[in-house]
Amino acid sequence: MADDYHDLYGVIYKDRLFKQQIENLEKVAEIASEVAERDTTRAIESVQVRVELANAMEMLLRNQSDIRREKNQIKQRLQLSIEDSVIIEPTVRISPITVDVDQAIEYGYSLQPRLRMLSIDRRKNEIDLNNSKGWDSFHINLEMTYGLERQKDRLREIWEDYDESHSVSVNAYVPIWDWGRRKSQIEAYEISLKKTELYIEESRRNIRSNIINAVANLEDYQQRALNVQLNLDMVQEISDVGMKQYTENTISLQDLLRMLTRQTETELNFLDAYLGYRRSLLSLMMQTYYDYENDISLIDKYRPAS
Repeated sequence: MADDYHDLYGVIYKDRLFKQQIENLEKVAEIASEVAERDTTRAIESVQVRVELANAMEMLLRNQSDIRREKNQIKQRLQLSIEDSVIIEPTVRISPITVDVDQAIEYGYSLQPRLRMLSIDRRKNEIDLNNSKGWDSFHINLEMTYGLERQKDRLREIWEDYDESHSVSVNAYVPIWDWGRRKSQIEAYEISLKKTELYIEESRRNIRSNIINAVANLEDYQQRALNVQLNLDMVQEISDVGMKQYTENTISLQDLLRMLTRQTETELNFLDAYLGYRRSLLSLMMQTYYDYENDISLIDKYRPAS
């Protein structure tokens, strides 16, 4: 479900991005028309801008189709009616996080339920193994009774007619030959215990490896997102300056269009880095069962209020 959310977030963010691109191209188209009126030799530039604008509108329409498809997919996953609305505001939230890898691994070991369940299985197998060693082995049962026994079923005679009961019995079980059944049972439980211990060891290795990779991915995407975020405001300013320079005939139309393309590429790069940051943060939380944004374990976070 988280992947569906991030996919929908991505196409909604692109919708805003493509609309901004169209707005910039419409401004350029107005400037190109004014330039063509002043200099008829540059009329082709107005045509070029209209072609770029048409391409941008086509990208917007295709992306809006993707939005409808992603929303319908989420509605199906949530079993919502087709008339229900799914609204996502593409807000950006980056909280720089420093993760101690060793501490994260300890969280994975102590908070993940899989290791807890395997530990319970190991203890159960240890008990079963100890019990199996007593099956079909030499043992003695000593039984002693001391009390009163009622002799009749009538309720009133329970305390009137009774006999004293005193007895001692000793029963001994001496195995002679079991065709190796006891030995085989013990070996089978020893194998089960060994398998559980191997599962625990393998799970610990996997948890450690997954957490190390999740931390590395988080650090990489987080740094990328922070770096690109610093450039977002600058690329729009550069585009605005480029439009002014084109109006003053100090740069060519191709140079201006490259500026606008670079702005779009920067926005898409930020989207890629930001979604990678959110997904890697979610992956780390799933591996460690710890919410690093709110500094609390998921067990405590979702513990029912007493």
